[in-house]
Amino acid sequence: MSMFVAITAASLLWALPSGMEFGASTAARGALFALWLREVVVLARDEPKLLDTIMLWTIPGVAAQSALTIVFRISPDIEEQFLRSNLAAIFVGPQAAHLFTDMRNNVLYANKAGGLFVNGNVASLFGGITALVLIVVARRSGRRWLYAVAALSLAGTFFTGSKTALVVGAGCVVATLLLPHMLKRGFALVGVTIVLLGLLTSVGASALLEQVAPKFYTDSSDSLAGREPLWRGAQELFFASPFSGVGFGGWTVEIARFTDRPDLPPHNLILAAWAYSGVVAAILVIAFIAMSLSMGFHVATAQATLRDRRTAMIAVYALAWVFMHGMADNTNVYGEQRSMIIVALALGYLYVMMQEAQQSPSSELPKAAPAMPSGKSRAELSSRRRAMNTFERNADSIVTQS
Repeated sequence: MSMFVAITAASLLWALPSGMEFGASTAARGALFALWLREVVVLARDEPKLLDTIMLWTIPGVAAQSALTIVFRISPDIEEQFLRSNLAAIFVGPQAAHLFTDMRNNVLYANKAGGLFVNGNVASLFGGITALVLIVVARRSGRRWLYAVAALSLAGTFFTGSKTALVVGAGCVVATLLLPHMLKRGFALVGVTIVLLGLLTSVGASALLEQVAPKFYTDSSDSLAGREPLWRGAQELFFASPFSGVGFGGWTVEIARFTDRPDLPPHNLILAAWAYSGVVAAILVIAFIAMSLSMGFHVATAQATLRDRRTAMIAVYALAWVFMHGMADNTNVYGEQRSMIIVALALGYLYVMMQEAQQSPSSELPKAAPAMPSGKSRAELSSRRRAMNTFERNADSIVTQS
């Protein structure tokens, strides 16, 4: 992350004057995420229970956000009254003041709701990954009441009106049931399974939506279709300036040749990294995604029990949700500024589970050892140790250097 922040800051050298403020804020948010990531890993190593404490402190805000989203979706009039009130300036931020003038967003649509967010899709991302990390805390700490908070957060996620939440959520359920059983069978099989499950879940969820909620399906399809001119334009702009991109401020100027909405950002986190900071930034984003998911799969593989593998995979799903959402929306590798601590905590819990597996690798095997040949037991232990070594190398690359 530190390299990505440095590249983002350096790209201000070729930013247009109109994009300097946005570029500086983007670099600042990246630096803040890197700091969060570093501090969370320090806590995961030295005081892992403090991760639970941090997550517990988020619950009042998560509950309020989820409840407001549900209420606002049921009654758009209440949402409009709130967004026009002085409370919105405090709890939503300066965006609320511009929402009805020069910075309109999709929470103004009847089929969307955002709670304390001005974008329903971003609100769904926050609610979804927060619910998953709450489930991780509940499974690890034994606090069963956290499942109720996670359920409320998921309900708020679906009430945002985001199709992404339905598709990704369905994928998480299917993967939770099947993938932990397959992690011991090799990463090639797991990788193929993930791709197939993702395709089947996406197609199945889309078909179900078309039948059950045709208007919602049509609205979602229209929203996705609106991004296609941006992506086609980005393709042509890439070949014109592959190395440096178009710079902060340059995207708005150049994309106007391809769409009647030049105010829209790229709606893809990899394209956005290239457009604003160049091809090196895009490569670093791809590397961060690949290494984060690889870490998660390795630490899940190293867990001795099916329950622990599922817990680790739920943390991985939180990361995957952020990355998948960012492929068709205006979010970063950490989501947005209010979700970055949740993303850091998901990585932090994986780090804790890695440490726990390292500290007692032999104690994880005795219950199963009598039922299997000693050679298989030794092979499984060796495989687990190799997985943990790989995890450590990846963790050092994307976390410690932050």
